[in-house]
Amino acid sequence: MFKNLVTTLYKVMYNKRIKQSNDPKIFGCLTSSLFLFAFFLNIITTYEIISRTRVVIYYGKISSFIIFGTFSFFMYLLLFRVFNVDQDDIGTSGYEIEKTTTRKVWMIYIINTSLLFILPLLRKFIFKV
Repeated sequence: MFKNLVTTLYKVMYNKRIKQSNDPKIFGCLTSSLFLFAFFLNIITTYEIISRTRVVIYYGKISSFIIFGTFSFFMYLLLFRVFNVDQDDIGTSGYEIEKTTTRKVWMIYIINTSLLFILPLLRKFIFKV
């Protein structure tokens, strides 16, 4: 199930980047890892709000870039070494994915990104920092 979710996310992001960049493989992987990175940050923030405890993790600009770079590297290994995403399925316009699947992935992507900004504000009001 996790493999299907991650590979579908990658394929949708690959199709988005195929017309915009010279190397959509890398940008698809980076966009997918950005989604999962934001998802894990949302899980941490939601845990803080529900349990009303603070998880002390310092992530400034430099450490966020280092963590995201490491996360992207592991995402690349996961996609192309572990899950063996087929590069043979690619047509001239990218992977063949249904429009409903693409819409669902983009809706989840937008909700995840919105939560990345909304949850810290909610946490700020709960903890009154």
